[in-house]
Amino acid sequence: MQPAWKQDSKAANIQPRQVPQFEAAGAQLDGKNYQIALRRTLTQVTLLVLVVGLAGFALMFRGSLTGEKTGFAQFKTQDLKAERDAVRLMVVESKRTNELEGWIFNTKPRTDALTFLTVKVRVRNTARKNYNLDPFGFSVFTSDGDRVNASPKTRHMSGRLTPTVLSPNEEAEGFLVFEIPKRIRPNSIQINGGSGIVAKVNLF
Repeated sequence: MQPAWKQDSKAANIQPRQVPQFEAAGAQLDGKNYQIALRRTLTQVTLLVLVVGLAGFALMFRGSLTGEKTGFAQFKTQDLKAERDAVRLMVVESKRTNELEGWIFNTKPRTDALTFLTVKVRVRNTARKNYNLDPFGFSVFTSDGDRVNASPKTRHMSGRLTPTVLSPNEEAEGFLVFEIPKRIRPNSIQINGGSGIVAKVNLF
């Protein structure tokens, strides 16, 4: 006869244990809960990855826009600075007069309270690109802080400054005419551009 520990369940007449129904149902419920929790975790992880990805893309897009704006601003500033540094303005002579000598006839100021200020300027382009010189882009600033633009009567003066395109290292010279009050002293003359003052020098 075999020892008791060697006897199998059949020989020992051991009946298999029946699992109660409530335990089986609990096992099935735990399996469903596990699947639900797993799906919920995967969903949360997926949403988190999407949020992080979208945030990163938004930052990159914003940075690219900022970079484009900054780059454009830097280019524009450098270009305008180069333009200002590349134009040289010199006053050859200036005087007041109550009458302009024209090619055919003389011209007088609009009123007796005004006088002509004629200024002979020399403009030199020291840049590596062409410069568009416009006689009516000049202004005179007075002692009162007023700004007086070049008068259309500049066209009537002999030896006037004419519109031209200055090549690199090229210069132009000619007269400009301004109508200013007789009692006002002109302080400076400047060339105006799209960016502001291109060049400026004192008159007296």
